[in-house]
Amino acid sequence: MPEEQERGRLEKCLVYYKSGWLAPEARFYGERFDRLETCCEMFEKMFLNTGNQKNTDWGNSYLFDAKPGINFLKQNRIVNIFFCGEPIKFCPWSGHAIEVKKSRDVKIIEKFKLVSDGYKELNLSEGWDQ
Repeated sequence: MPEEQERGRLEKCLVYYKSGWLAPEARFYGERFDRLETCCEMFEKMFLNTGNQKNTDWGNSYLFDAKPGINFLKQNRIVNIFFCGEPIKFCPWSGHAIEVKKSRDVKIIEKFKLVSDGYKELNLSEGWDQ
């Protein structure tokens, strides 16, 4: 039975996205690509290497940036897979169904880097404890 379940799972391409909530006010920030479980190697290769960038960086959103190839876009408030400007429901190479699912909600907190800004000079005659 587990082998049948595994085979059944691979008979569709699953594209997962995550929803981000900005802390501390818990304000909805958007969706980003999360992970991919594919029905065939060609869909995975074309999805990851063509179309818009499928990054997971919260600082940049490519969900509205269509490029030639397979795009992961948000149109009319819905996240979907597009090919040649049209939403696709089936893999062009295997014919298996494509399903886009939300995988999780994440809390995002803006992070900062401490960067050196040179040196401050003090006269030694004023002492070491300044």
